[in-house]
Amino acid sequence: MSDSESPLEHGGNIAVVSQAYGIARSQWLDLSTGINPYPYPVGDLPAELFQQLPYQSEAFCQAVTAYYGGHEWVAGNGSQQFIALLPKVLPDLPVLLPDLGYQEHERFWRFNSNALQHYPAFGLQQATQAIDRALQQNPAQHLVVINPNNPSGLLLSTKQLIAWANQLQGGTLIVDEAFIDATSNTNSNTNFNANPNASLLQLAQSELPENVIVLRSFGKFFGLAGVRLGFAFGRQNNEALRALKQWVGPWNINGAAQALAQKALTDHAWQKHNRTRLDGLMASTKAAIQPLVAALNCEGQAHQPLYSSYLFGTPVVDFLFDAFCQQGILLRKIQHSGPHSLLRVGRYDLAHEARFKNAVLDVTQRL
Repeated sequence: MSDSESPLEHGGNIAVVSQAYGIARSQWLDLSTGINPYPYPVGDLPAELFQQLPYQSEAFCQAVTAYYGGHEWVAGNGSQQFIALLPKVLPDLPVLLPDLGYQEHERFWRFNSNALQHYPAFGLQQATQAIDRALQQNPAQHLVVINPNNPSGLLLSTKQLIAWANQLQGGTLIVDEAFIDATSNTNSNTNFNANPNASLLQLAQSELPENVIVLRSFGKFFGLAGVRLGFAFGRQNNEALRALKQWVGPWNINGAAQALAQKALTDHAWQKHNRTRLDGLMASTKAAIQPLVAALNCEGQAHQPLYSSYLFGTPVVDFLFDAFCQQGILLRKIQHSGPHSLLRVGRYDLAHEARFKNAVLDVTQRL
């Protein structure tokens, strides 16, 4: 298998680190993902959900439309399914991607043999200028934006995104909003000059250009990643959206996933409470790790409700990753460019706050 065909490394793989460090899986605190540690309660599920063919129910469809807005949509097995399919259904054009972000975007465009170009994922001004230059030189390409970017935290305004979509000639703007459910309701402020803004789906149908596809993930904010549910949204009569519907088929979303989503998407009290709770967890994590960040040469940091990222020299990130793993706490290390890497820290529930603080103190004392 070639490097381009090898599975990418993602967070949450406790089985591998459990074996590597000799710590039982049940003893790990997994902070390597950006998933809400307080999942929406599953409760009891009726047996018929598993016995009947899962045609999309009217209640499920109404809940999706009410939560995400009145745009056309197609549901998939996580937004990952659409990331894999979009290169197949869109015109064969060059693609402009962030130089750091969810790697599966680049992976599937590369599989499809599209020409790739990158823009910087850190810094609003740097990213904006680079994209402007690239589109001026060649407007006939696709543009991929992860908004907010995972892991850099960069968040671009809806106004800017729409302006770029209107500049594209034959290309599509793909906006991955996997982490925006919590972000849209917070006043994030990062050292990377992120510009908080709302989801593109909050625009009216007539305001969304025809060449825009918006991806949303259900599992992250609602803490139910194992459900494997995501959506692609677009304007009415969007050709790519129609093609995606053909690819996914009639029974793409199982009955249990539909039932859980219908409940979660209409539970406004839970949503409001969890946005507030995630803000608190973000503040707690920042405060807990601050002694360690202050003791090292941290060159930048970004904070979103579901994760924080810290930019260090790669040897420092390797040391910190290993030091926390020795205590059964899994973080995420992400190679950036040259001598730098990112350490990304997900959110713990408050029952594990003391454990995390003690680990930070132990690692700080080892410096």
